[in-house]
Amino acid sequence: MHRKSDPRASKQIPTLAEKLLLLFSPADERDGLAGDLAEEYLRHRLPTDGRLRAWRWYWGQVLRSLIPGLARPQPDFSEHPSSSSRVAGARGGPPNRGELLSDYLHDIRYATRMLIKSPAFSVITVVTLALAIGVNSAIFSMINVVFFSDIPIRDGDTVGFFYMQNPERGFVRQSMSLPDFLDYREGITAFEGIAALRQETAVLTGTDEPIRTVVATGTANIFDLWGTQPALGRGFLEGEDEPGAQPVVILSNGLWQRRFAMDPDVLGQTISLDGRQTTIIGVMGTEMEFGDMSRIDLWTPMEIDRSGEGRDRRDLFVTARLAPGMTLETARSEAAIIAQRLERDYPESNGGWLPDIQSFTEGLADASFWTILTLLIIMVGFVMLIACSNVATMTMARSTARAREIALRSALGAGRFRLLRQLITEGAMLSIAAGALGLAVARGTLEGLVWMAGDNSGISTFFRMLSIDRNVLAFTLTVALLAPLLFSLLPALRATRQSLTDTLSEAGAQSSGGRSALRGRRFLVSAQVALALSLMIVAGILARSMMEVRTLDLGYDGETLLTMRVDLPETKYANAPLQQEFFRAVIERLRAHPEIDAAAWVSRRPMATQAARGAFQISGRVEEDPERLPWAGVVVADAEYPDILNRWILRGRGIRTTDTEDSLPVVLINDETADRYWPEEDPVGRRIQLAADTGSERWLEVIGVLANDEPTDSNIPARPVIFVPLQQNPRSSMALIVRPRGAALQAAPLVRELIWEVDPDQPVADVRTMRQVFNDAFAGLDAVMAMHTGFAAFAMFMAAAGIYGVMSFAVAQRTREFGIRMALGATGTDVRSMVMRNSLLLIVSGTIVGLLAGYALGTVLANGVEGVAADDPLVFVVVAALLMGVALISIYIPACRATRVDPMIALRAE
Repeated sequence: MHRKSDPRASKQIPTLAEKLLLLFSPADERDGLAGDLAEEYLRHRLPTDGRLRAWRWYWGQVLRSLIPGLARPQPDFSEHPSSSSRVAGARGGPPNRGELLSDYLHDIRYATRMLIKSPAFSVITVVTLALAIGVNSAIFSMINVVFFSDIPIRDGDTVGFFYMQNPERGFVRQSMSLPDFLDYREGITAFEGIAALRQETAVLTGTDEPIRTVVATGTANIFDLWGTQPALGRGFLEGEDEPGAQPVVILSNGLWQRRFAMDPDVLGQTISLDGRQTTIIGVMGTEMEFGDMSRIDLWTPMEIDRSGEGRDRRDLFVTARLAPGMTLETARSEAAIIAQRLERDYPESNGGWLPDIQSFTEGLADASFWTILTLLIIMVGFVMLIACSNVATMTMARSTARAREIALRSALGAGRFRLLRQLITEGAMLSIAAGALGLAVARGTLEGLVWMAGDNSGISTFFRMLSIDRNVLAFTLTVALLAPLLFSLLPALRATRQSLTDTLSEAGAQSSGGRSALRGRRFLVSAQVALALSLMIVAGILARSMMEVRTLDLGYDGETLLTMRVDLPETKYANAPLQQEFFRAVIERLRAHPEIDAAAWVSRRPMATQAARGAFQISGRVEEDPERLPWAGVVVADAEYPDILNRWILRGRGIRTTDTEDSLPVVLINDETADRYWPEEDPVGRRIQLAADTGSERWLEVIGVLANDEPTDSNIPARPVIFVPLQQNPRSSMALIVRPRGAALQAAPLVRELIWEVDPDQPVADVRTMRQVFNDAFAGLDAVMAMHTGFAAFAMFMAAAGIYGVMSFAVAQRTREFGIRMALGATGTDVRSMVMRNSLLLIVSGTIVGLLAGYALGTVLANGVEGVAADDPLVFVVVAALLMGVALISIYIPACRATRVDPMIALRAE
């Protein structure tokens, strides 16, 4: 042929297309077809059409030859009919669409019969793939919420989030103060609009018993910027966020249903929010109840008063929309210039604070979330690979058993492409059935995540957004269609490559497939061990961390302590004396009641939330750089707080009832604060000044050192905390901790009644035991641990099953060899040792790779999730020993079977 006689010319033929043609064409047609195409390409197409058009023509002819569905009525040889007749004759003419449909239906019918004949293989394959596809679909639903869900914001790609950061002090994704917001809003021209939102609480009265509601207070342009409006009524009008404007409110859809029975005449009614009469102007639709927005009960306009707030109060969530033709880079450049000016003009409050403008996708979650999501994607990818490798092993064994059938069909005229299509069709049918079952697995996984996350965990809000929508259905279908390429294509290629003579012979029918098949099976064993071990290490790290957390000695019995939150409405308790009187009256009633042993007020419960951090100045120390001032969490507490939680006063004294606003201002610090800022001296008696008091003469004397809230035997890092007396620094929002004499939760009605004796309109919320507070603080980590543990257990089970299947198949293929060895004098122990020795190397190599991969993934997890340690050698030793033990058992059983071979039977077969 021309391509063989002219080696230089053959280099000009598209190499990949020629190889595909030679690989998939029928053996009796491939040489003639390839030669005709090469002659037409080199003699006519290349000289007249040029290299690019000739290349396209060649590829088109190859694809039309290999894929009947792309065939046209006649190949395009119109300019050279002589060549056309040869090529068309070689193929015998393309089939029409009816013939193709008939062929495909025949493939499906034949595949159905073959799968029914192998029920065990079919059921195991479907269940295995269903579990893998199900967990992949569940994790994709998380990606779907973040990237593809229909969040009701118009043109979300032009909307971003405006955060603040202070790298020197370790602050990231911080909110913005109102004065800073106004400066940025006036100075950035790259934004079409910029709006702010803050979450507050307010007491709703007049409709039923008083309740504490979550109120989103935003600028008047918030809904216009998002491109959304209330489903009923109207949004905010320009000027309604100015001081003195008429108070208006928009109800959330959930509150409208719960408190107003979905009354359409609710518009125009007035409700009391913190004692202030407010007019209802709208009701939001259900589409606005996504993410943290689902917590919001009411929407009110923000009262913008530049002189009313300081720049240290950073509590505004800021969002912005880019102007047409503008980019985030332009907005960031303009914001950086404004930040420099603010830092120069207000060094005390704005020193070191930089703008951080993020796109909508970037701002949806913090770095910890992305770390966990990335790891989950990797984990479920590993699960899918293990499942597919397992199915590939079973398929390979099954195709070996069907070698004679495939050889007979090939001898009767079936082309290789026809056989490949048949085998892949069988895999596709199994995978599609697994995809349907996988949707049920995904649904159960999502419901389990919501249940494990709990009602009080922030992550549960995200889990409740997960659903099986059209995007998840499309993903599941895609995975189900692509999976056969992972587990069917390689075994099918191998099965159709066998020699007809060898396969039809008795020896060929029992062959193991040669060295290439043996290498493939060995690779699958090592890969399964490595993937499963890496998954188990991550799950072990999480499980070990959570076990340590659950067994920590908190220093108190959390089941006996009842806690709840009380938020005083500012309209009713507008000043410090009123707030102090309320807290004093409640605590006196509680301590005087015979069913109550102890009670205390605190602004931040241990482990519930992080205390608001603030900088402070130490007397006698001059810090030239305001960014390097000491900082600590500021907690307001009363005198009984350390005693009720069994927190020891390490040095000095605790807060006393005599520490009132008329006495010396004092402060109690925790042990971490003393160690960090007074490492070589006793802090008791020293004076500090909080940043809020900068410029005044108010200094606080350190009266004592309190033990840290965080247990000392944990990986939870201690944070510096400053405790200020409630009577000297009252807050409108406080948590109450009560130790009743009976069961904690059963005392909740009594505590409510005592509070309502002081103020019958005061709502009480977030009623839990302190143990529940502690558990809920780690509920999100519990859910993540449960997912990883489930994936790891599934991976270990599948790896064990895969190793057992591979070794059983290998032993079965070597039955005659073992019989001959034993006939020549080998003992059963010799044969068993040989099988175990050959397999042990595969397990060890997979274990080494799995340990390295597990350490890398564990390090990523530890860097992204607080309280997780990746350097626990016990986890690596236990997990590796467990998997190797399971793997050795999976090897030992087939090895023992090999020793039961009867030498006479093996020799008679030989």
